[in-house]
Formats: sequence, C-alpha cells, structure tokens
Amino acid sequence: MTGPFRIDAALRLTALIFALLAAEAGSSNTADAQPGDFARSLAAEVGVVGDMGEPNYGPGFAESVKCRVRPQDEVWVISSRHLGWPACEEDTPALKYWRWDCGVKNWRKHDAAMFKASESAVVATVVYIHGNRVDSWKAVDLGWYSYDAIVRSGQYDRPVRYVIYSWPSTRIRGTQLNDLRCKADRTNAEAYYVARVLSATREDVPVCLIGFSYGARIISGGLHVAAGGEVCGNALPTSAPRRGNIRSVLMAGALHNYWMHPGCFHGQALQSTDRMLILANSCDKVLRRYHWLFRGQRPKALGTTGLSWYDDTGRVKEFDCCCCVGKTHDSLTYLNSPQLVELTRQYALWVEAE
Repeated sequence: MTGPFRIDAALRLTALIFALLAAEAGSSNTADAQPGDFARSLAAEVGVVGDMGEPNYGPGFAESVKCRVRPQDEVWVISSRHLGWPACEEDTPALKYWRWDCGVKNWRKHDAAMFKASESAVVATVVYIHGNRVDSWKAVDLGWYSYDAIVRSGQYDRPVRYVIYSWPSTRIRGTQLNDLRCKADRTNAEAYYVARVLSATREDVPVCLIGFSYGARIISGGLHVAAGGEVCGNALPTSAPRRGNIRSVLMAGALHNYWMHPGCFHGQALQSTDRMLILANSCDKVLRRYHWLFRGQRPKALGTTGLSWYDDTGRVKEFDCCCCVGKTHDSLTYLNSPQLVELTRQYALWVEAE
C-alpha cells in the first residue's frame, strides 16, 4: 500500500522543486509588464503576452528611487527581451538601451552608439544579469536593489556605469519543466548577445559581470564566446576584438560544474577572465536537484559544488555561501549578506582584496 503514496509524494516534491528553480525571487505578474514593439522574440513564440522589454517597475517604485544614483555614476538598462535567436550574419544585434535620467526621474531611450560613447577607462562597467522568471519590471527592481547593495552602500568612490541586463525570462505557458528547459536554451542566445556587448567595449574599460542562477550561465557562455568560442553555432565574427581581462561573479550558477573546463561547452570562458568569483552554496536545496532537468544525465550544478576540477591559474576564487544564505535559491539572500556583498563589491569595482 505504500507504493502509490510514495509515487504521489515524489510527484508533489518534483513539482515543488521545479517551481522553486523556476523562480528567482517570488512570483511574476505579466499584467504589470509594459509591452514592447517587436513580436519576433522567443517569449512571443512560446506564449508570453507582453513584456517585450521596455524598462518598467512596480507601482510607486520611481518615487522610491528618485535619484539614488551617485553623482559620479550612470545606471543603464540593456534589453534583449524583444529579440529572437541571434543571426550571426548581422553586424550588431539590435539590443535596446535606456539610461536613468535623474532630472525627469525616468528612463531615456538611447542606442548602442550612446552607450559606447559613455564608456571610460576610469569608470568601472558593472553588468547585473538576473535569473529565471523575472519580468521586465522586476528586472529593473532587482537591478536597482543590486546597485544599492553593491555600489551605493559601499565605501568606494570609484565611478560606475551600472548596467541592468534584462532578458526574456518571464514564465511561459506549459509545465514547469518546459519553462526551465526553454530558458536554459535561451541562455545560449543571451551568451552571444552579451559577448557582442563585451566585444564592442574598449579593452581598457574595466568590466565586471554579475549573474544569478541562469544569469551566471549566461555570463559563462558570454565569456566563452568573447574569447572566440561558439555556443550552439553562434560565434563572433573573426574580425571582432577579443577580450581577456573581464571580471565576473557567478552567484548560485545554474550550469554544469565542468562546462568551463578547457574543451567543454564553455571551455574558453577562463581565457576572457581576469578574475572570477564563484559563490556556490552546498546547501542550495534547488540546485542540488539540478540533474532532474536532464534525461539520462546526472550533472552537478556549479552553484552547489564550484568547479569540478582544481584551477591552478589563480584567477578563480570559490566560496561556499551555505553559512550566509542557508538552503534558499534567491538572489536577494546573496544581496542581503554583508560578507557576500563586500566580496562582490571588490570584484565589481576592481578593488584589490587584501
């Protein structure tokens, strides 16, 4: 008599884990998202209505931020929510750009040329990439929260160009498993888009990428493509500049723990790396079941184990966050930890840790 009960319990547990892994920080509400003007995106293809990338925020949020941007900083949004899969023959993917204007307390639309013109060798460019099931307004909310925690609340005066990278991770129709697998596939396209942004940035501009969960997966793939690799057939043109001095912070990375090993799926990622901080969590009750997403495989997530091999280059630092964040899989628990934020801040602002 215990057989059916065990099966039912297993099914309910599976559904719970998929629901947790699909969520970054709470539930999403597509009704609050503002639609864009381009319907060729993956989100449109698989059933998301609206949420095509205009930067937006929850009701009353603009009043709470007003001008929380430090005088020496800029805050930008780069969005790929309106884009489909990358077409490698195109010279530049048509990402959308906005910059926060403290004067009007709103976003002003710009383009890639304006973003390029804003770069500087004395200004650190920090890119925050969210995880799964994050609507456009929540992406902005999380971006502001991370800016406050990492930059504005810190003791360092270095000017920062803070970029909130918004990708189409709104929940799609169908099962939890379908959502997770579709978003995992989408991270390959996002890796290519991020690599294009990196390639277009001058090498003397200090850059740090910060990503949570699937955001960390995008960063790993983006570093790999930026170094000359390819992901699912997408690669930079041979004439595109290569960068080898990018810093990154991977929080609870939802990617295989061996992918960045030379010869593997993201095997050239460390070639683009100046320093990398891997914030893993051996207690993460969601990522410990990462292998449930794959048929016939049992991969372990980078976000629970760290790298599957010993890296002797001295460029990678790994830290087990179990004592800081517990069993949760939530970006806010990382951003609310003073110890983890200080570690992240040192990488983001290119501070040489003692």
